[in-house]
Amino acid sequence: MAKRVKFNLKVNADGFCWKVISVTEAKKRYKDNKEVYVLCDDDTEFLVEDDHVFSNRDVYGIELGFMSKSSIESIKEYLKIG
Repeated sequence: MAKRVKFNLKVNADGFCWKVISVTEAKKRYKDNKEVYVLCDDDTEFLVEDDHVFSNRDVYGIELGFMSKSSIESIKEYLKIG
């Protein structure tokens, strides 16, 4: 049986989706040489390229990609998120 995992989803105006992760998880991914992005309120983002960028004020994420509106709604319903 598949394990149900709850996570936060950020959807940009253009339909691009991000999995939002904690600063702790972001730091771990960075140390493991995995991509981590800082997600900005204006739907822009930048790749973390320096460990000095980490702050509890920022929102971090990993790319999920473009999804249709119906797919996004299905995921939100499945995960029971806003």
